[in-house]
Amino acid sequence: MRQLDYAAIFWTLFSVKVGLTGMGFAFAFLFLWLNVRQASKSGLGGADSRTAAAGDPGDIYLEHTKEHGESLYDRTEAPATALEKAALERMSRGDIHAPDLAGEKILTVLTNAPGDGYPIGGIKVVAESGWFAARPSGTEDIYKIYAESFSGEEHLRQVEVVEAQAIVSEALATPVT
Repeated sequence: MRQLDYAAIFWTLFSVKVGLTGMGFAFAFLFLWLNVRQASKSGLGGADSRTAAAGDPGDIYLEHTKEHGESLYDRTEAPATALEKAALERMSRGDIHAPDLAGEKILTVLTNAPGDGYPIGGIKVVAESGWFAARPSGTEDIYKIYAESFSGEEHLRQVEVVEAQAIVSEALATPVT
């Protein structure tokens, strides 16, 4: 159970900075953590001293949440026709016309993953204390909305249910470039 706590802490601390999210990031962290743990057990590279110098991950997480707020995440779905799903998959940042997300200025709209530059097959809209990503389902007539907020449950619902669907619906109503 402790390994999952460390993955959540690491993800919360660094996902916004490097743009990584989801289980892939958790697995990457778990791989890193297990290697550091193994190195410290075998006495390689002084991993114990580096880990101790950084502090307890639980304390680091508490500091982070005091500064940025608790991270809340959810996923929902919205209906979409085959044409809408195709349009969402080809959407570009120019198709998003909303200036803000849940009362905050939109900082960026991504259509490619920051780490490797590959298309994400949808869009990710980022504001200061929340974001959402919308991607078409490959098997159902829906699109999926993934959302995160650092400003509480009400803000998460505003981002996920109200604003994300409105922003995507508006973009789908205009011809996709």
